[in-house]
Amino acid sequence: MSRLGTICVGVIGVLFASSSAARAGVYHVDTIAAFDLDERGYAKSLSLDAFLTIINGMKKLDNLESPEAKKLLDDIQNREKRGIASLKPEELVVLIADMLRLRNDAAVQTRLINELPRLANSPPEGFDFLIKAQLAHAHFVRSEYSAARRKLEDALNEMKSKDPQENLRIPANFLGLSAGQRRWYQRLESDYLLPLYENRYRESELGKSSKDEQPDPIFDRLSTGKRTTPVRFVGESGKFEPGTIAAAEKVKLPPDAIAIVQQLILWFPGDGRLWWLLAELYNAEGNLEAAERVFALCALEVNYTNRELRNHRQIVFPAYEKQREELAQLKTEQERIAIARKVQIEDEEKQKKIEERKRTGMVVAGVVVVLFAVIYWQTREIMRRFRKRQASVVHPSAPHE
Repeated sequence: MSRLGTICVGVIGVLFASSSAARAGVYHVDTIAAFDLDERGYAKSLSLDAFLTIINGMKKLDNLESPEAKKLLDDIQNREKRGIASLKPEELVVLIADMLRLRNDAAVQTRLINELPRLANSPPEGFDFLIKAQLAHAHFVRSEYSAARRKLEDALNEMKSKDPQENLRIPANFLGLSAGQRRWYQRLESDYLLPLYENRYRESELGKSSKDEQPDPIFDRLSTGKRTTPVRFVGESGKFEPGTIAAAEKVKLPPDAIAIVQQLILWFPGDGRLWWLLAELYNAEGNLEAAERVFALCALEVNYTNRELRNHRQIVFPAYEKQREELAQLKTEQERIAIARKVQIEDEEKQKKIEERKRTGMVVAGVVVVLFAVIYWQTREIMRRFRKRQASVVHPSAPHE
């Protein structure tokens, strides 16, 4: 995929950590997901297999002894040796991003915590949004939700766009992103990431326990842009149902809801509630296989579960199994029909060949009869003429006087 054509194939750094919110993703070539945009500007989600392949690749940075982690640390140290002041704005963004990716390295995190607030107070011209957004991410992964919310609000309020008409806060040509792609990421930050921060802050203030947790209520807008109550993942019955969602709730989901949550997970890959939200979205669109896989992943890999999540999985799993059996039966029936059709076609081809041979035989027989008749009549004519000449020799006519 072209780096300039659509969003770069790249992904943010690290993976499942022991904490509920793993390390943050920020903006540089290796920390942006590979989402194409449709003609309306909505992001197209990755297939679940492609998404999980990226996630699995990110696990390598969990182990600080891995070659990938050591190389990343070398890159960080080499840029630091050059001096923060000597780095170009793009290089500074990359440095901070890489330091966030090595969250398991205590020494790196100490340097980051000491340096990032100062950088956010005096960011490079035009890079206000990116630097401050990185600081907000850093607060969020340390569960400092109030500070994360304030810093992201501050970042979104920056009006340093080079194109005032578009009000884009991500610099032009940054990472080769088009205006549409930059606009999508800013929409993601303001409409979905900020509400995520706000919800976690409210819950921390209320002292909610994990058993009371729900998927974060970040989808609360109608297609008209009007705010409404957050989406409830229930069917027309008012209860959770496998493979569906009530029509009144579905209209609250943007066309790129799955892509939005995929990107949030790539930024916070150990956050079980975001994985739960992804499972609910897959179920809402009728993708029972993906929903079951993500529900299972919540429990088995992210180590996140609660009673309601378990209940939903218990409803989805038998429905998925039934669907899989039906699909298997359908496939078997389709294969049987295909085999029967193949046999029928072969029989028809054989019959055609037999008919063609018959027609060929009849044509050949007709030609032989005609040839025989011609030869016969030609032979008779030749014999007649021969006898006539013989008769003229034996009985010559008398000479005329």
